[in-house]
Amino acid sequence: MPVKISQSLVHFVVAFAVIVIIGVSLTLSGLAVTENLRFVHATDQLFQLINLIRSTAGGQKDFAQSVGEDILADLQHTGQILPSTTNPWGGETRATLLAANMMRIESSLPPHECRRMALHFMDYQPADIGLLGIQAQAVPDAPWVAIYPLPPHTRTGNQLEIACGNGQDARLGLILQIR
Repeated sequence: MPVKISQSLVHFVVAFAVIVIIGVSLTLSGLAVTENLRFVHATDQLFQLINLIRSTAGGQKDFAQSVGEDILADLQHTGQILPSTTNPWGGETRATLLAANMMRIESSLPPHECRRMALHFMDYQPADIGLLGIQAQAVPDAPWVAIYPLPPHTRTGNQLEIACGNGQDARLGLILQIR
């Protein structure tokens, strides 16, 4: 004997499925918007930091003179930035002097965002922002892997994956001119 399903039950099941699909879509859209806002805030934070370091270095000839010097500690000591130097993902941001006119700004972030941030900075004309190089570490204390400019005989396809890895956190290092 065939079972008769009421028409209202079918409408209920279809309506419920549509509501679930809409709810999941809105949730995923909200998560994407949140990640994009974090990314925009992080890049803005890095550009503000670069501009602050450059303006401070331009006004103070004795600023950032020792190789390995913690530039952010100097800025915190003078009250130009707050002691907290975390990015929107809760990762630490550091800036160190590499040479007389060269600094590395490092930021800990998720590997996916490491790759995304590297690609974002590679979209700029290097001379426009004083970009000398981009490096990444897949895990702490690992050697820095060059992403830009690539070392000779390096395959470009996997370099970003290798450099940023797939662990919990990666470190992205932007090598920039100070003055």
